Amino acid sequence: MIGRITAVILAAYALLVAVRAVARGRRVSAAPRWQAPPDPPVWPFVSVIIPAWKDRATLLTCLDTVAALDYPNYEAIVVAGGGDGTYTAALDRAASDARLRVVEQLPKGKNAALNQGLECARGEVITFLDADSEVEAGWLKALVRRVDGAADAVSGNYLPLRETPVSLLGDVAKVAEYEVRGRVILQGSGGIALRRDTLVALGRFPETRVSSDWDLDARAGVAGYRKAFAPDAVVRTHRPATLREWWQNELRWRRLHLLSLFRLRGELLADPRAAARHLFPYALAWGVAGSAALALIAALFARGPARRAFRSLALLIAGGGLLRELAAPLEVIAYRPQRRLLAGFAFSPLLTALGWAACIVASVTPRQVKLQFKGARQK
Repeated sequence: MIGRITAVILAAYALLVAVRAVARGRRVSAAPRWQAPPDPPVWPFVSVIIPAWKDRATLLTCLDTVAALDYPNYEAIVVAGGGDGTYTAALDRAASDARLRVVEQLPKGKNAALNQGLECARGEVITFLDADSEVEAGWLKALVRRVDGAADAVSGNYLPLRETPVSLLGDVAKVAEYEVRGRVILQGSGGIALRRDTLVALGRFPETRVSSDWDLDARAGVAGYRKAFAPDAVVRTHRPATLREWWQNELRWRRLHLLSLFRLRGELLADPRAAARHLFPYALAWGVAGSAALALIAALFARGPARRAFRSLALLIAGGGLLRELAAPLEVIAYRPQRRLLAGFAFSPLLTALGWAACIVASVTPRQVKLQFKGARQK
């Protein structure tokens, strides 16, 4: 009897998730398509800050695409360091490009490198770009169009350089979050642009083990600044493409996220809904783990109805969590069906389970994050 009730509840929840996801995707799909804002009367001078630590393998390609930008008035500041010749390579490239300036990066982490770049940036608009990125020619104009009038901070559109089921599932999550649900998160993978006065008001990046992207996004949100997504500001970048890369990236990000949450706890407590949204993944992960542990204990020691009740509880929590994660792929299918994105859907349950594991591990080891970190990148 308990098993049948559990199956009915999960089936009903699955139907609810599917109906709501498809309805949301179709509703957004039927809405008028976005239009790029008009060009500003005068393009402002822009500083593109590129932190690069042990990034020789990808930096030169990144700089090739930055040099080809269709933008009349900008400088690129590379804050370079590490023992692989990144700094020397950047200096050699700067010798042939007057728009490129190089600063030697101190071994204090990405946030400190961003602050180094800000100290010598001259732009009216400041943009941040990862050293493993390849930007399209119109990337900078697409960002500036929005930050010049429509928003105070803009995030670009990142696409994976290596398309695998793992990286494509990440692309599905991005489309669902930015385009279907309309939640703008300042994400460094696509590049971030802000007006200088906005950055001055927000202050320097904290030179501690916190996520620079999320910390900036959270502070901008608390301060009431307008954020926008620029779908035409396209960056191709090295996203996690294998299960190992995905795990390493997710675990590191979760640790940084938790440290950032603790640092901004005062601001988040003033917005309980935002705090609940950020803490929910960790609560769900521990709930799944706790119910699984209870089910195991019941299987070993309990008998009869108690055993079945604990097993059903574990199924409800884990199954409900998995079904909830299927909403994003269904939204994207209904919004903008693309065959290339379908390959990632089969990995959704596995990556959801690994995400729960990362939340749990990060919760008990938040400070075991490297100050300097270069993700899995290939030449």
